[in-house]
Amino acid sequence: MKSLIHHHHHIDVNGHKKQLSNWNQINWKKVRKIVSNLRKRIFRARKLGQWKQLRRLQKLLLKSYANLLLAVRQITQHLGRQKNTRSR
Repeated sequence: MKSLIHHHHHIDVNGHKKQLSNWNQINWKKVRKIVSNLRKRIFRARKLGQWKQLRRLQKLLLKSYANLLLAVRQITQHLGRQKNTRSR
């Protein structure tokens, strides 16, 4: 299994996940690469008309822990920016 966490802490991409204690432990470069590769594979499958492969990859992306981490990060960073602009 691929780990998305730096150092001794271990969180699996798929399968059982331990509670995340520090947001900065995440290897964001690896997370972005996993999600980007999945998106490219989805695009390629659509382009080639591989419908079963396309659907399988879409489901995989939806269940992907890396995709979840990126989504939560985007939302929290966006909320943080909104709070900063309101306080000015």
